[in-house]
Amino acid sequence: VPAAIKKANPKTSSLLNKWLKKKPHDLRDQDDQVFRIRREVLQRTGQAKFRDLIRSAYVDTCAISGAFEQSALVAAHILPVKNKGRHSVNNGLLLRADLHNLFDSGLISVDRTYKVQVSSLVRDEKYRKFNGKKLKLPSSRRLWPDKNALNKHLKEIFVR
Repeated sequence: VPAAIKKANPKTSSLLNKWLKKKPHDLRDQDDQVFRIRREVLQRTGQAKFRDLIRSAYVDTCAISGAFEQSALVAAHILPVKNKGRHSVNNGLLLRADLHNLFDSGLISVDRTYKVQVSSLVRDEKYRKFNGKKLKLPSSRRLWPDKNALNKHLKEIFVR
């Protein structure tokens, strides 16, 4: 089948010209961006299975608040995958989305005795009330959060 060569439209032509005029170090920057995007996609591999394992372990109930509205619950990593955390049930908690945001921001954590710690920076009483509250843990002890991961979150991510 013979191929036809068409002239690129002005927008495409402009992009190609800009790309062709770039210096080698500019192209390396693009390669780094592509690598970073690929890495982020790979990190997400296993996320669906992780979410299902966490939802099952916590019987679709927030470990902190006890909320059970499915659309509000998120499988949270104790140690982020990007920081060598794993997609394992022992590296996860099922949390309400707002509590997940606070957890990831280091404004809420959990100590080795499975008690919630709320940062002194949190002023809202609806979150402060969780301070010292014991987590609702999975019925099987083998599914409980890893104490070392919790301790690492508390020491390295939590903001006192």
